Amino acid sequence: MNLDVITFGETMVCFAAHEVGPLEQAETFAKIVAGAESNVAVGWRGSA
Repeated sequence: MNLDVITFGETMVCFAAHEVGPLEQAETFAKIVAGAESNVAVGWRGSA
């Protein structure tokens, strides 16, 4: 079965500090793709 899925919305990026403490003192961050529509699309693709 061939399923086509289209999601509408905005993809966001979450910057998470590697260090504990105030953000202005953080030196390194992890970039994480976020956004409900993106999460659904990635999850749907992973289950296909």
